[in-house]
Amino acid sequence: MERTLYLHIGSEKTGTSSLRQFLANNSEQLNRAGFTYFTENKLYYSEHRNAHSPIVASFFHEPPDFVFPSEHVPNQDMLSRFKKDLSNEERNVILSSEHFSSRLTSRDHIEKLRDALDAFDVYIIFYMREQYELYYASYSTAIINGRREKLTDDPVHIDNGYLNYYKLLEPWACVFGKESIVVRDYSKMVNNDICDDFARLLGVHDTSRYKKVLRTNKSLTPQRAEMIRELNALLPHDKEVGYLTNFLLIQLRWLVNSFLGLFYRDDRMGELPMKSKIRSTFDQSNKALFGTYASCIKPKESDVLNLSK
Repeated sequence: MERTLYLHIGSEKTGTSSLRQFLANNSEQLNRAGFTYFTENKLYYSEHRNAHSPIVASFFHEPPDFVFPSEHVPNQDMLSRFKKDLSNEERNVILSSEHFSSRLTSRDHIEKLRDALDAFDVYIIFYMREQYELYYASYSTAIINGRREKLTDDPVHIDNGYLNYYKLLEPWACVFGKESIVVRDYSKMVNNDICDDFARLLGVHDTSRYKKVLRTNKSLTPQRAEMIRELNALLPHDKEVGYLTNFLLIQLRWLVNSFLGLFYRDDRMGELPMKSKIRSTFDQSNKALFGTYASCIKPKESDVLNLSK
């Protein structure tokens, strides 16, 4: 039986947390519609993130910062278990983690992942956000995680694989084929909502009966980011403390952000720094991106994609 696997690889800061929450909350309804979003009791599923980030983490010798140490499993064991579960799966499969795109950059590693998915037709789904927005949003996250340095434009160059989406997707296109890559524009999503937009990619035109989620992990406004950055100089560095202490410090920074919101009416992001420089740096690569990859999934005649039931 021909099955399809939808691999959502990011990018970061495009509502990925909300999408994963949506997929996890609606996993039973997706099952009834013929789709599986692997969740509880799976070696490759991170319950606290609703993501399949442990698959990515398994390619690292030491536990990376986006999984708990207990979620770090050797790559051979991880892919062996994952491939076995896939071989027994009769539905189409959805996988999601932004760390596929931000951390899985080696072509050799992507080829190993492809080999584990060889029983499926695969679509690689990537949401692109204007680089100046991504750059600031990443800086905002770094502040929440303890960054003490100010924002600079040092990493803003065409060879930066994190910001140059065309360069980022090249190894994925080489391994899976460019016809398997689907690029969505974050500024032009259906209903301005990644959950509705992703559902539409699967053929779902009505998500009114699905459990909705609130947008999470919003970027700090510039004023609050600067205040929390100064606070970070007074707090222990993340490399000086254990995983649990660092987690609690992150929660503290979010509380401080909420507290600041009671006194500073800076809800609007305003003009983000270095916008013109960043936009001009990646203008040509973005044109190449949209000129090379599809913006939607080409439906197969055999597909039955009615998830509104």
